[in-house]
Amino acid sequence: MPFKKKSYQIQPKNLKSTESNSSKLRKLSVFKGLIFAMLSATSYSLTTVFVKEMKNLDPGQLSFYRFIAVFAISMPDAIKCGENILGPKDLRLLLLIRSILGTTGNYLSYVAYHYLPLGDAATILATLPSL
Repeated sequence: MPFKKKSYQIQPKNLKSTESNSSKLRKLSVFKGLIFAMLSATSYSLTTVFVKEMKNLDPGQLSFYRFIAVFAISMPDAIKCGENILGPKDLRLLLLIRSILGTTGNYLSYVAYHYLPLGDAATILATLPSL
């Protein structure tokens, strides 16, 4: 009869502390996500108010300045990751289409904020994903 070697799984000494650390990290990540969601909603609301109040600038100029700011903020991260900033070669056409559609959507939402009352435009634009 051949001899089979037994294998044992080694359990950590402080099993309770390991489980409590992972649950603490999970709770922290949820809290962190909620903070970022609140900051995102606040910045989006402030952006709509600024767009509505800047009556002397065309919506095209406002969206241009927005894109310049997004470019300036995101470029250091794009360079830091070390990959091609234009994306993979096989996905560049899809990325171009996505950027054109996103730019058009952003411009048209700024036009809506410019011509409609703020509450109406915000309500209509908030229902767009469900249409």
